[in-house]
Parts: sequence; C-alpha cells; structure tokens
Amino acid sequence: MTEIEYRLADLINFSSSQKPIEFGDAFKSIITDRISSAIEAQKADIAKSIFNDGPEDDEDDEDFFDDEDDFESEE
Repeated sequence: MTEIEYRLADLINFSSSQKPIEFGDAFKSIITDRISSAIEAQKADIAKSIFNDGPEDDEDDEDFFDDEDDFESEE
C-alpha cells in the first residue's frame, strides 16, 4: 500500500467536495508528517545541546586525587 502525499489544498478540496473519508485520511497524513518532522528537529536540537557543550572541567577530580597524599601522611 503506497501512501499518498497530501497538501493543505487537498484538505480544502475534500472539504468543499464533501468527502469526509478522504479529508480524514489527508488530515491524518499531514498531521503525522508535521509531528514527525517536529520531533526529529527537536531530537536534533537536544542532541546538539548535549554533545556540543564541550568536555567538562576535570580540575576538581585532579584536586581530589592530589588530596590522597594527605591521607597517607596522617597515618
């Protein structure tokens, strides 16, 4: 089964021709396409914001490990 690519003009034509089944099919198809596109765009934005922030500063970890010498000297 091939899916027909509908346009907004098709919705208007089906509405004015009083073809409710075709109107419903066209509406569902258009809305599904737009929602899918919006979700894909949002996923791309989220991925970009997560992975393009750069590496975190690891100086705190280095300071933590440098403090281990202090624990050995207390014994």
